[in-house]
Amino acid sequence: MVFYSGIRCSYNGIKRLVCSRSLITSTRPATKPQNTLLPQYLIPFLEQNGGSTAAVDHVADTSLTHGHCAELTGRIANLMVDAGVKPGDQVALASFNHLMYLPLTLGIIAAGGIPGLCNPSYIEREMEGLFVTGGAKMAIGHHKNIELIGKVCKRLDMSAPLDVDAIVDQCSNYSSDLPNITMDINDTCLLFFSSGTTGFPKAVEITHDNFVSQLMVVNDPTGIYFDPSTVNSGFLPSFHVFGLVMGMHALQKGAKSVCLDGFNPVTFLESIAKHKIDFAAVVPPVMMFLAKHPLVDKYDLSSLTELFVGAAPLSERMERDVRARLGDQVFIRQAYGASETSGGQILVPKGTHLPGSVGNIAMNHTAKIVNVATGEEVEQGSTGEILIKGPCVMKGYLDNPSATKEAFTEDGYLKTGDIGYVDEGNNFYIVDRLKEFIKVKGFQVAPAELEALLLEHPLIADAAVIGIPDERSGETPKAFVVLQSGAILSAADVKAFIAENASYYKVPGHVEFIQSIPKLPSGKILRKELRQREAKSEGEGQSLF
Repeated sequence: MVFYSGIRCSYNGIKRLVCSRSLITSTRPATKPQNTLLPQYLIPFLEQNGGSTAAVDHVADTSLTHGHCAELTGRIANLMVDAGVKPGDQVALASFNHLMYLPLTLGIIAAGGIPGLCNPSYIEREMEGLFVTGGAKMAIGHHKNIELIGKVCKRLDMSAPLDVDAIVDQCSNYSSDLPNITMDINDTCLLFFSSGTTGFPKAVEITHDNFVSQLMVVNDPTGIYFDPSTVNSGFLPSFHVFGLVMGMHALQKGAKSVCLDGFNPVTFLESIAKHKIDFAAVVPPVMMFLAKHPLVDKYDLSSLTELFVGAAPLSERMERDVRARLGDQVFIRQAYGASETSGGQILVPKGTHLPGSVGNIAMNHTAKIVNVATGEEVEQGSTGEILIKGPCVMKGYLDNPSATKEAFTEDGYLKTGDIGYVDEGNNFYIVDRLKEFIKVKGFQVAPAELEALLLEHPLIADAAVIGIPDERSGETPKAFVVLQSGAILSAADVKAFIAENASYYKVPGHVEFIQSIPKLPSGKILRKELRQREAKSEGEGQSLF
């Protein structure tokens, strides 16, 4: 699962109680379901705050008001209908952050389409996998990748992709009234892509009700809870559930987001200083940057009052280092969730300081911690797999009934694949991961995907990949490689091969050549043995490639 932080590897100082097994329920007041479609839920907020600024492009120095966002949603929806989008059609949205990203997403939804939120930095083979998995009928690209998207569309016999900038011009000819499209709150309105341990992408189906319920969670006074004066750092990628939730919540509250099309140290710091950003949702590598990089001292970051951390593990030490660097006025809290839960469903309450904890369960949701082997609930304070149930939990994986069935228990709880426990205050602590995918800067990397790619190299006979701790990225892949007899290949050659065929964050940080890959008779790789080997190597101080 994505979107978690605060891994705790020891329990010193945590009083652990033994009590009867029970569901972990929220202490936050329950709210009634909204029973409305996502665009219809958000547009009244946009119109209410119509004259205030919704988004600013820091580099281009352009902006949109909330009222303009409402108008664009309708115009884009009518453009999409005119372009042939029908209810249930998946529109692959492969754009970097852009002022139009959120209105474009809402417009596609209002047309009855389903935005498939693709990583715009993917190479062709990866992008094609997303298009196929989601069943894309149309694609939208960005000027940085429109040529690549065009090649993928041509290969899949799709029409040429639309450019997000061209849509801005084209939609001005259409009405701002929402088209009359019949939809239900239980219809899918968003697709996020999540790589499982098989290495193949899965399309996470999020319904209108799921995402509106998520916006209610973050709008709880103990949630994220922006107000109209909030200035939000909008550098997180909007195709990621973390970035999308933050951006949509800003629209919900009449707040301002400062748009960046990625993380660049200079523009990130410049944007905080220039726009007086006070809230930033970040990932641990950015926390490390704030704690250690010398550039930080050259900018006035005094406006920053809250850092909300998710998407990957954060150590207590790093939290302390950031506070020491930026000052005690900066409040730091963490959260846990997933694409499969529409965002964060366990979070530290606003105004509460809980170092090392990811907080407690959100309103309208329940959780339990179960023994991995038996599925039985464990006693409070004991570790087990975290299960979550509630209105934000996904509909399922698109066209993948076996994976959907595997993701849920018989009583309807989502299996998160993460191991944790709760203290006497029902605050969650994450101590391990059950699933085998690797978290690199908040992105999921499936070992099986890299293993399959490595085996395409003519000089590689066998391969296995595990994740190992990395101070900068949280984790990094390490490849164990068996060469063909007589073959000569360097670690640099292996890394270069991956770099040519996969995104940059999937390139192994380390490569080790070994004689054989440990496996079960069935052929399943024994990654546990490789992790034990790695731990022993670190203990003996052996060098890595």
